[in-house]
Amino acid sequence: VGALSLDLGPWIWYHEVDFPVKKAPIRVDDNLLLQAGRHILLLNLNNGKAQPVAHATLPHPSIAKPIVFKKKNQWSLLYASSEWESCLMVVNFDGKIQKVLEYEIGPVHKDPIKLKDDFAVITDSYGALHKIELSTLEIKSTRRLSSHPLSSPLVLTNGSSVVGSYDGSVRCVNDAGEVWDCLVGAAIYSTPVMLSAQLILICTTAGDLVIVDATLGVIRSRHRVSAEIWSKALVVDDEVVFGARDSCLHYYKCLVQL
Repeated sequence: VGALSLDLGPWIWYHEVDFPVKKAPIRVDDNLLLQAGRHILLLNLNNGKAQPVAHATLPHPSIAKPIVFKKKNQWSLLYASSEWESCLMVVNFDGKIQKVLEYEIGPVHKDPIKLKDDFAVITDSYGALHKIELSTLEIKSTRRLSSHPLSSPLVLTNGSSVVGSYDGSVRCVNDAGEVWDCLVGAAIYSTPVMLSAQLILICTTAGDLVIVDATLGVIRSRHRVSAEIWSKALVVDDEVVFGARDSCLHYYKCLVQL
């Protein structure tokens, strides 16, 4: 892993590890959290040196991004296992495995989302959405939305969660129940994203860009790129960028108006 300037000049620093790194590092204060296989390292952001005490080895594999949270003035990491008999693992920043929580959840292959009110939402490969209270590390609710794996959730400003499924459905739920559901006609691997204040962009494996009304759950428009879309789209103002399985980077401007 290394640090480069924006002009892609010489390395600012470079650090070699003995294991493959498949996930993007996470910045926490002046540190860089790095996962290589089951190994967790904490690097100094300024010079790339490994912190001497911040090293841990996960007891189970995890391919999703961890939740970073603070408990009793100490940073901790919440990992979800990607094995079939899944569990949650909590690691302190001093490198100690705090606990392994044996919950009845499916394998977690998509990134969980941390909420603002000390909660996190996690989707699993069995089609369930879980809400976890980070202060107590308890699962407060579990909602089965599909019999197929779910995407990472998009959390709306009103607290509702929008998730896509491999069965081609998109569902919006809150603590009271289901708000709406929408069928888009193809599997959804990527995380739904907000396109505007009232519109959600759904990318499918059929190569469709589906724009859904965030309040009503109805399809407003559909655009075809003819290539599978697995990655999460990047939306900046009225510009949308995403990668597809045709080995191309696609760029759209004013997609709402097309």
